[in-house]
Order: sequence, then C-alpha cells, then structure tokens
Amino acid sequence: MDTVALKPNVQALQADVLKLLENVSQLMDRASKALKSDSSGERYAQFHEEIAKESHKVKHLELRMAIVAPMKAGKSTIINAIAGQDLLPSRNAAMTTLPTEIMFKADIPEPILVVPFETLTAFEQAYRSLEYKIRNRGLEWVHEQLGEYPHLHRLERISK
Repeated sequence: MDTVALKPNVQALQADVLKLLENVSQLMDRASKALKSDSSGERYAQFHEEIAKESHKVKHLELRMAIVAPMKAGKSTIINAIAGQDLLPSRNAAMTTLPTEIMFKADIPEPILVVPFETLTAFEQAYRSLEYKIRNRGLEWVHEQLGEYPHLHRLERISK
C-alpha cells in the first residue's frame, strides 16, 4: 500500500474548506437579506459573521483546541507532536500543571507564554512559601526533596 497517497495535502484541504465556507457564507448572507423583516434574519447575519471569522482562521491555519487529561498523561507530548517541535517540557514527572495557551504567529520567531495576573500572584506566593521553608528547614531538606525530581537538581546550583 502506498502511504504517500494517504497523506493529506494541507494546502488542498485548506482550499477545499475555504471554498465550502465561502459557499455557506453566501447562503447565510442571502438568507439574512431574504429574511430581513423576520427576526431570524438577524440570526443568519450573525452566522454570516461567524463564518467569516472561521474562514480567517482557516486561511491563516489557526487552530485552537483544549487538551485536558490527568497529570502525567502525555498532554505536553501530544502538543509537541501537533506543533512539530518541542515547545513544552515532557518527562515522566508532572511538568505542565497550569492552563497554558500557545500561539504561533508568522511575525514572532518564538512562542510567547502569557501568564494571567492571578497565576503570577499564585507563583509569587508559592515562591515566598518555598523560600521560607528552605530558610527554616535548611539545605539538607532541599537535598531530600530534590531526590525525587532529578531534573530539578540544576536549580540547586542556581540558588547558590
């Protein structure tokens, strides 16, 4: 069996979807004008606008999806596979436990992580709490805690 023939051509699929969306958009526009005096005409006008937004997303290959799973289920791994590059850390230990939005834009060479103010405040509180524990319990306690997470050992060197 020829596997190359089974691979979809992204540009051809994109063109097909754009053509279909244009057809639906024209139908919604016609319906909104034909039903102008009826209350449903306004609904069709809204559908027309929504289709225009979706067409824009398809034209610019924008994708938005929610990936929800328990800790250590491979969320980062699947996101990295979809993106085609290692954006998020993936290990056997839990790595990405916070809601994360990743955006690619042609004019930005690297993805930008946007952290909501509430999340930033929570990080600052956690940092202060951890700093307090380290000061009160000492570095031996830190060594014991890092034993479970070898990928964090380099942080100990940074803090010295």
